[in-house]
Amino acid sequence: MSLNITGEEILKKSNYNLFRKAFIDSIMQRISLEGQAGSDIRSIISKTLEEEKFDIIVDKLLKNIIKETNLNKEESIKAIPILLEEDVVGEISKNLPGQIREEKVVDKETKEDGIYDKGKSNKLWRGVNLKYLIGIKVSLINDIFLLLKRSNAIRYTLLSGLCFLIISAIIFKSIYKALIVGLTLTNIPGDSGMTMIANVLGGLGGFLIFFVSLTFIFEYILHLERSNRQVQDLAQNYFSKRK
Repeated sequence: MSLNITGEEILKKSNYNLFRKAFIDSIMQRISLEGQAGSDIRSIISKTLEEEKFDIIVDKLLKNIIKETNLNKEESIKAIPILLEEDVVGEISKNLPGQIREEKVVDKETKEDGIYDKGKSNKLWRGVNLKYLIGIKVSLINDIFLLLKRSNAIRYTLLSGLCFLIISAIIFKSIYKALIVGLTLTNIPGDSGMTMIANVLGGLGGFLIFFVSLTFIFEYILHLERSNRQVQDLAQNYFSKRK
């Protein structure tokens, strides 16, 4: 998505260029303090526009959008952060190299809001409806596969836990009983030696799998924290380079 003729004209008539540098600085400042992987730039822009120092430009943009389009006041308020996002996203991307990714907005979201189509028909913007997100995409599934790939200890622990549960299920002749033992560490009643062995193996298997699951969760949290820290550090470097 990019600005269209009317959108560019509205920015010009509102003297947006006088505020642009300060606006980008405020966005970068907010990212350096609050930036998180997966944050939507548009929501950051909306929060930044709430700052008192941008009341004048918001008021001018609102009046000009209402004047130059057939959008009502509520729709025009929604259009402002989209309009400014299309102007500043390139600059933010330069300031945060490799940390801005695009995702196509699904048709359902577009139809529910309606502002995208109305803005497009009024020539505020053009192109595919995109949202811009901060940070490299963090996925629990990807982290699990990477951890299993690089750690023999985790891989063998998980396999051992699964094997113990499978053997327990074979002895019990019931997957359900083995899972009950593994997940709840509750013994299945029985006096035979085989039942005792199945209970021990099922419990041990469940414990090992639980341990590995905690490792996966902690790794995901740490990865997310590293991603957040990287985004914030890059935003802080934006100001350091200017000193």
